[in-house]
Amino acid sequence: MRYYISRRLVTDRRRKHPYAWRLPARDMETGIARILREYLSKPATLTDLVDDLSASELPALQKKLKQMASDCDPDGSTEACAPLLRRADIAPGRIALRLDRKELVARLGLEPDRIDSQGRRITAPIQMQRRGDEAKVLLGAATPRIDPVLPKNIQPARRWYDAIKGGASFSALAACEQTTSSRIQQTIGLAFLAPELLEQIAAGTQPLPFTSEWVKRRQVPADWRAQRGIVGAL
Repeated sequence: MRYYISRRLVTDRRRKHPYAWRLPARDMETGIARILREYLSKPATLTDLVDDLSASELPALQKKLKQMASDCDPDGSTEACAPLLRRADIAPGRIALRLDRKELVARLGLEPDRIDSQGRRITAPIQMQRRGDEAKVLLGAATPRIDPVLPKNIQPARRWYDAIKGGASFSALAACEQTTSSRIQQTIGLAFLAPELLEQIAAGTQPLPFTSEWVKRRQVPADWRAQRGIVGAL
C-alpha cells in the first residue's frame, strides 16, 4: 500500500514524532480529485480562473472546463486528473491546492498570462483520524459518514438507563425488552453522552472510529469532560 508521509518521518526516522503522519495514498488522491471536480464544476470558476474573459469565449471554455471536471473522477484513475495539480500543502484543518498553469494553458487553449494566479489556488477542509503514525483522511465537503446504528441505540439506551435508575435489574429489563443483559450494559453509556457528541452523531461528524462497535467494546464514562478527552483522541 502506498502512503504520503510527513517530512519528519523521512528526515529523522530514529525518533518518534507524535505529530508526524502518513496518509494512505488512495484516500488522499480520491479526496483531492473530488475537491478539484467540485471546484471545476462551479459556474463562477471560469471567471475566477481566466482574466479578460469575453462572452464569445464562454461556450467553448465552459465545455473544456466541464471535461476537466469529468476527468477528476474520485472513483476512477488519477492519470487524467493528476497533471492538473501543481502542488498540495497540508496544514492543520485545511489543504491548499495549486493548479498547474501549463496544464491549464494546454487544456483551455489560452495564453499563460490569462490564467489568474489566485484562481489557481483552492483551499478545502481536511480531517485526519490518527492511528499512531498512520492517519485516515477526510477531505473537502465529503458526505458525512453517519453510523446508522449508533443514533438508533441512543433512544433505547436512555429508556434502559431510566429503568435501571428506577430499580429494575438488568436481567428483568432484558427479559422485558427481549434483548440480553450484555447488550444493555454495552449500550447504556450512550444515555449520558455530552450534548456536543450527540450533535456530532446526528450530523455524522463524530470521529470516524466512534461507532456502535467501539461503544460495545468500551465503557463510556458518565463525566462529559472525560468523554470529550476519549472521543477527541480517536
